Amino acid sequence: MATAKEPVCVTGANGFIGSWVVKTLLEHGYTTIHLSIFPGSDPSHLLSLPGAAAAALLVHEVNLLDSAAVEKAVEDCAGGGVFHVASPCSLEDPVDPQTELLDPAVKGTLNVLTAAKKFRVRRVVLTSSISAMVPNPAWPTATVVDESCWTDLDYCRERQKWYPVSKTLAEKVAWDFAKENGVDVVAINPATCLGQLLQPGLNASCAVLLQLLQGSKDTQEYHWLGAVHVKDVAKAQLMLFETPTASGRYLCTNGIYQFGDFAEKVASLFPEFPVHRFKGETQPGLAACKDAAKKLIDLGLNFSPVEDAVRETVLSLKAKAHIYITLKSEHRKMHSSSPPSTCSRSWSISEDSLRRYVFHASENCIQELLSASDSVNDGWKVVGVDGNGVEVSKRRSGSLHTFRSRWVLHSVSPQQFITVANAIDAAKEWDGDLVQGKYIKDLEENLSIVWLRYGERSKPLFRKREFIVYERRETMDDGTLVVAVASLPKEIAAGLQPKQNNSIRGLLMQSGWVVEKLRNDSCIVTYIAQLDPAGWLPKCFVNRLNTKLVMIIENLKKQVVACPTRRGPT
Repeated sequence: MATAKEPVCVTGANGFIGSWVVKTLLEHGYTTIHLSIFPGSDPSHLLSLPGAAAAALLVHEVNLLDSAAVEKAVEDCAGGGVFHVASPCSLEDPVDPQTELLDPAVKGTLNVLTAAKKFRVRRVVLTSSISAMVPNPAWPTATVVDESCWTDLDYCRERQKWYPVSKTLAEKVAWDFAKENGVDVVAINPATCLGQLLQPGLNASCAVLLQLLQGSKDTQEYHWLGAVHVKDVAKAQLMLFETPTASGRYLCTNGIYQFGDFAEKVASLFPEFPVHRFKGETQPGLAACKDAAKKLIDLGLNFSPVEDAVRETVLSLKAKAHIYITLKSEHRKMHSSSPPSTCSRSWSISEDSLRRYVFHASENCIQELLSASDSVNDGWKVVGVDGNGVEVSKRRSGSLHTFRSRWVLHSVSPQQFITVANAIDAAKEWDGDLVQGKYIKDLEENLSIVWLRYGERSKPLFRKREFIVYERRETMDDGTLVVAVASLPKEIAAGLQPKQNNSIRGLLMQSGWVVEKLRNDSCIVTYIAQLDPAGWLPKCFVNRLNTKLVMIIENLKKQVVACPTRRGPT
């Protein structure tokens, strides 16, 4: 019988690194995990991680400056561990550095270590940063940066670089406290972390890549020591916790090299983005080293290729709508006087990677559909109610056009309607000249890839246009049925299904149904359609979309009534 894993606490559990630490702990059999999150922040994505349902994930809302709240999160971890990941990091310059960065980092770390000592925690794994190692202008030129390098605090204070100050001070007080109080502390110093965003928001390290894709010329002069996949950072943290002989600091980067070299790599992977090409050294005098994280490598850590981390970050940024620049740049090409260049890029990714990406993207889509189906106003504007009682609402945020139609269907059960709530039947209703509608890959029982192609007789918006979409069908705990349908990024689509001659790929869309059971075998159907976040939609089409949504549900209802025993896709 396997020995039960000791209880652990993860601070900053719903952040970028923290989420991956929780995911890794679950994958390695840890079943009691205390999740310390900032008050009011959202931990829901953690509760849907693989293995979460069978584990005890205990959420604690904790301000790290509140020692009592910190103790509450740590008190049941005697003999176990604390992964102290939480530390404020803003995408904007702080207005009050002491309050916003320094106090939470330094005093928060002391509160965590004090609680760890009080409740006899076996080991604390401290997430520090390369920002506690560089900038250090006094470091000898051409000497490889290692764990003995510390950030020059005076240099940073003079230039108001407050994040490196906060990370350096926090790590220093941790070592002082550990020495004076006999607390077992191990520190990891990750480089720029990239990879899939499990959390909904954009984090600072992935923002570095996003800004690079958008044409930023920032050289990251004294704030760069390479990049690392976030999953490797999480694996390293668990390795440091479970290895009794681990001690001291551990640099975690897949090599040290110039930021300009990283930009070249990104540009070669994504030539459609306006990545700036840097000339000369972006980090003057920085010594390159392939195996800079030798201490972790010696413990057995195998680093993932940086290219994989970059690709997965971009996919995730697209899935979470943090990145629109690809479609916008193509839109400009379409309307320029010069002929558009042909982009034939495709990504060949493994079945497992495809499944993980689509599952994650569809999970977000389902949550958005459920949220949009809520009767709370939340920015929705009713644009029409027809004679059959169909209510159509519209919500716009920036370039996003989202429409919602709601209809109570009498004498139609959820099980009946769900047979026509699918990508192919809906595509036929959007435009009748659908010449290809085919399920081309089943990733899981209720998760499929669908190929849709319209012909030359379609209306202008759909004429000769192709879509490669995923379709996911889920039943919620309360019996509500949800079907999510959304486009795949064109790079993945090209790898799954070669584009037909003269066809057009694009028109990003996300849509789906939420079907709720009512009495007497009736149901309420909510259909949500979010089209083209890049702003391609002609205004005339947007203005007529409410009529289209009413017609789609009405026609789908007619199909159910005409053939009530029809079976939907499996």
